[in-house]
Amino acid sequence: MKIKIEILLDSLYEYYEKKNADKDIVSAVVGNNDTKTDKINYCSIGTCCGLFEYYLPELGFQSAVSCETDPLRANFYTVSHTGTHMVQKSIADPGAKAEIIDWCKKTDVQLMIITLPCQGSSSLTGRRAKVKNADPQNWLFMDALDTVEAVLPKWVIGENVVRYYKNVREGKTSEQMMRERLEKYGYTVIFITLNAADYGTAQERERRYMLAYRGDKEWRIPAPTTPKHLTIRDVIGHLPPVESGQDSGIPYHRVNKLRSDWVELIKHTPTGGDIKNNPAPFNIAYKKDGVTPIKYKFAGVFVRNEWDRAAHTITTGSGSMMAQFGLHPGNLIGYDDAGYPLYDNARPFTVAELILLTGLPETFRFPDDMSETQMRIALGEQACPLMLKMFIENRPTD
Repeated sequence: MKIKIEILLDSLYEYYEKKNADKDIVSAVVGNNDTKTDKINYCSIGTCCGLFEYYLPELGFQSAVSCETDPLRANFYTVSHTGTHMVQKSIADPGAKAEIIDWCKKTDVQLMIITLPCQGSSSLTGRRAKVKNADPQNWLFMDALDTVEAVLPKWVIGENVVRYYKNVREGKTSEQMMRERLEKYGYTVIFITLNAADYGTAQERERRYMLAYRGDKEWRIPAPTTPKHLTIRDVIGHLPPVESGQDSGIPYHRVNKLRSDWVELIKHTPTGGDIKNNPAPFNIAYKKDGVTPIKYKFAGVFVRNEWDRAAHTITTGSGSMMAQFGLHPGNLIGYDDAGYPLYDNARPFTVAELILLTGLPETFRFPDDMSETQMRIALGEQACPLMLKMFIENRPTD
């Protein structure tokens, strides 16, 4: 009997050693206790795959309950944040709200993170302010604050585009309404606009944050930790060149087949350059008919980034050659037959590059069933994880 048990344990050990080569084998076999009491439980409303929360486990926090409407994102979240109770419904659903409140109370949630959809307020939609203001997504924060009122956690952190806080209803802005409700519940409230590039992320991403807390101690926001910003060169300069239709063999560092006429334009665009400043005939982009010039709806279309500065804000359409300021900086590699300079990496950033420009580690992996488009949307929508890490490290504590 003893010999049989030893053989069984050896087999289990060998199995888990192969499946968990980068993990502690004892933890893999026995199982990590994700609900241990020395962890601080939090609730995430509007998770965006949990990328914003990536660094929380190393700071002693664990997700107890989360709310996400998209099935794929919800599944990814539950895999990457094991032990969470996923509510796959809108926060506006009364049943979902009740379920979240119940789980928050059961698990003694002390932190609530609110990152709701910004599309109703985004400048990239091109919609008039009046139309944006009426978008129901802009008012989901009222439902999220219902859960705060019922749970009363120690800390509340919200993040969104600056415009989100300027919507008006009944003579009050969104920000005024948030402040009034939170102060009514006994919170001290801070609203602050920060750029992720000032805090260790190689991306110019300006967002407005809401910090609410209970107690007498102050939530101190440190001065920028990286006055000299991390640059694109700093974080992706080691990756090899890759062109249209190529795969480098490095996870996510590949490029889909791109329109050859547009690639030719970008090949003639220098680092930090705009195709409109290229020599003719490489200074005009045409529609598929090859005759009709494209009219640019937004600034920054067909513009390369610069190596020695942080990247421009990453958008959900980052895979397009027409993404706003979404093109790789490129390197001078020679000259064409007419003597014009040529530059490599004539393409948008790869997903591998976007991961690093977002502040995630190079080892980060998306689930296998997630398409490249879905990855790019998640990276374009998410709040930068190093910002949340900074807030948590500087939170007021007893």
